[in-house]
Amino acid sequence: MSAAARVAGPELRTPTRASRLALVPSGLAVAFSAVGLVLLALNGTTGRQDSYGFPGFQALNAVPAAVVAALILTRARRHPIGLMFAANALISGLQIFGIEYARYGGITRPASLPLVSTLAWAESWSYLPFVYLTAVLLPLLFPDGRFLSRRWLVVAWTSAAATAVIIFGVATTPGPLQDTPFIDNPLAIDPALSDALMPVGLVCLIIIGLAAAAAALSIVLRFRRARGEERQQLKWLASSAALVGAVLPFTIVFSSKIVEYAIIVALTSIPVATGIAILRYRLYEIDVIIRRTLFYGALTAILTGVVAASIALFQRLFIALTGEQSDAAIVLSTVVLVSAFTPIKNALQELVDRRFKERPDPSNRLAPYLGQIRAYLELQQPRALASRLLDELVAALDAGGGAVYLNEGGRAVLAHRVGDEAVAIALTLPLGTFGTLALGPRRGGQAYAESDRMAVRDALDVAAQALALSGGGRVGDTRS
Repeated sequence: MSAAARVAGPELRTPTRASRLALVPSGLAVAFSAVGLVLLALNGTTGRQDSYGFPGFQALNAVPAAVVAALILTRARRHPIGLMFAANALISGLQIFGIEYARYGGITRPASLPLVSTLAWAESWSYLPFVYLTAVLLPLLFPDGRFLSRRWLVVAWTSAAATAVIIFGVATTPGPLQDTPFIDNPLAIDPALSDALMPVGLVCLIIIGLAAAAAALSIVLRFRRARGEERQQLKWLASSAALVGAVLPFTIVFSSKIVEYAIIVALTSIPVATGIAILRYRLYEIDVIIRRTLFYGALTAILTGVVAASIALFQRLFIALTGEQSDAAIVLSTVVLVSAFTPIKNALQELVDRRFKERPDPSNRLAPYLGQIRAYLELQQPRALASRLLDELVAALDAGGGAVYLNEGGRAVLAHRVGDEAVAIALTLPLGTFGTLALGPRRGGQAYAESDRMAVRDALDVAAQALALSGGGRVGDTRS
């Protein structure tokens, strides 16, 4: 399992009373969405104009994003992925609330609510942070909440600055607000100055587009380096991103509500897919979802058809015999349905499983056993044991690199190195009598605490005992 996958896993602990405070952002997002939907119903069609998607579509993103954020943050209060989804949920909830609040206080019942212009103004540019978080920051940090390297911070901060510039431009543009055109921008600047800032806004849009492309590239690079569980997590995000990427080109060619609906559904899949990946719900495999959907969808359609056909058939029979309709047709149809349910269900289940169920993979059953064998063999090979020890320590301590040297023929020989060859050495400790292990400085510039040094010493002591039991004194033996 990769270091990234290990980081993402242990942080997700059982919820505690204190961690339940993390439910507050999700609760607010759901509350804003609910109030917004109530106001949407009260407003009806009063003053409604044609807008993107359909009224209240923001709730489709707010609710699943809020659920995913709650599930993650109750187990890891500072998990960046959970915080991003909490922010996105709040933004989506505030969007639907702000639009309908402004319509109610500005058109349905004028002057009945305070701060109408303020909320409408805030809603008019709130989608821009949503775009930044979803298109740039999420791919850069998924799944463990860390950048691939410090160099990717440049992409994050540059695109964040560009987003801030565009927010300023949208928030100060003169004229009616986009989603609430019956309200003029209360913070509009001089039109001439706004026009002068247009080229800057275009440059910033290009920067954000390039940053999104770079973020997608980081996912590819991370996927190539990932192993095991992290690789499976990245597949979930990739599948959702592929869905969004497949739909977006249609917006250039077609301008229709169907395309807008497809984009809304595709964007909604992002919190669902990433939530499953982060929480690692192994029971919810994609092939299982497909089979269940096919089975229950087809079963419902067939049984509905059986009921409708039976009722129509028996009604015609009663009319032919008695000249009038009879409720007995419904009773007889129910009997037919009960009699046919089990055979239809079994036949349909067999058909779906035969067509869509994958053959059992024997490697899944053999993997734990083979892993035990590999672990045993690794303990018998000093070089492999020392190399694995270095990898684990570098990942656990977030070190910039390191090296392990084994004593062979009276001299220290490099057995394994992690990171740049020119990395500075910040910590060197003996591996018993078998060699030494050196670690580079920690990423972020933090010094090694005494507890870190103790943890390294304990790991080296255990490794030295394993080397002694495996005959590690003969490190130079070619059989090792």
